Amino acid sequence: MKIRYRPAWSTTFLVLAGLNLTVTAVAFSMSGRVSIPAVVPGIICLVVGLAYRSRHYFEFAEGQLRAPAAVGPLVKTYDFDDLSQLSIRGKRVWIGEKKTGLSRTMAHPDDWQAFEQQIRAAETFE
Repeated sequence: MKIRYRPAWSTTFLVLAGLNLTVTAVAFSMSGRVSIPAVVPGIICLVVGLAYRSRHYFEFAEGQLRAPAAVGPLVKTYDFDDLSQLSIRGKRVWIGEKKTGLSRTMAHPDDWQAFEQQIRAAETFE
């Protein structure tokens, strides 16, 4: 099961990129010069916004939670022996007594709800 990023994050980064690049373009048209460091935040926001739109936040598979980086090849893996080890406390996923970096705040609401239902179902069978 793949859990996507919350769409609001992608939209936020794309709007910030648009604002930055628009202000930079206006400044360029008025002065005839552009400062390369002024464009960098807009490009970073654009890349992150597109990555949040096209990649998934984490993947729930047999015995593993795999969270790829939004940009780049890095993948953080959380291993567990049994589904009953997973729990949701507050807005975070826990494996036993270890808190993971996975949060409901970053996850798509529908995907998070389906993920949470699977974990709650495993808790009821304990």
